[in-house]
Amino acid sequence: MKLVVNKRYTGFEVSKEVVKALNLRDEYDFVERDNETLIKMVEKGCGSGLQAELVVIEIPDNATDWFVNNYDGWEVVYYALDGVIYKEDGNKARQ
Repeated sequence: MKLVVNKRYTGFEVSKEVVKALNLRDEYDFVERDNETLIKMVEKGCGSGLQAELVVIEIPDNATDWFVNNYDGWEVVYYALDGVIYKEDGNKARQ
């Protein structure tokens, strides 16, 4: 499963192009991290807002109970797989 997270200490902010494509109120409006349009735009390099650095990460499709953890804007994903909790930050997943 692909997810979008922010890799900069600023906060999650999408581009004006994403705002228009997803019919959002503004760059900070809530958007699902697994939204296919958002993922495609981030992969093309036009998804990040001015202050953010959005990247696409992947977790196993059969992962359960995933959530995004935010530390001053920098985000990582924690998820459960076969009873073990993993951390995915764009590097190799770790227990």
